[in-house]
Amino acid sequence: MVEKQKPTKQYSRYTDEELSLIKNTFAERDDLLKTIRKKFLGLELSEQDDINFTKILTDNVKEVLSKTLYPAIDGDAPLHQLASLWMFTVADIKDMTKDKAIIYIKAREVTTNFIEQKLDMMLNNSDYSNLEILFSDLKERANKTDDEYYIGILAYVDIISFIDSQLAQLGLLAGEKDETEEEQAKRIAKNSSK
Repeated sequence: MVEKQKPTKQYSRYTDEELSLIKNTFAERDDLLKTIRKKFLGLELSEQDDINFTKILTDNVKEVLSKTLYPAIDGDAPLHQLASLWMFTVADIKDMTKDKAIIYIKAREVTTNFIEQKLDMMLNNSDYSNLEILFSDLKERANKTDDEYYIGILAYVDIISFIDSQLAQLGLLAGEKDETEEEQAKRIAKNSSK
């Protein structure tokens, strides 16, 4: 009689295959993560940066980068592993006046639109001259109302913070050691009893 293997419980929003790909691509390769950050923020790239980026850009890596940098709500993700660019906590805006909260929401909309267009162009090797939102323009004051300027500054800082934290997360995941299912279950049980 053949025993059925019980399915492995997923604890991360990344599948085992994606985690393996992250480790194989980015382990001890901060230079690649920095290159992605440079590309996103429109910073100067060396020729070698560009070559290294192009070499790793398989369809699977594109999927992981999309999932990381433009996360979408996934109903099948493990509990407490949902991610979205719109997920700022109620605490961020709950004590604000409606007018101030709207400005924060508009800034997040700019952030979301920028990341979506930049990721699409970066992963599809498209022409950057067609960008609707230029990262460098977000912090410029010229020809903007006070609200537009404030929204631009908030989006500028939000983009830097989001991109940097998501790429740092990839770096951490790439450096994690593999655990057996038993080790992982013990660690989770230990952490949940704290």
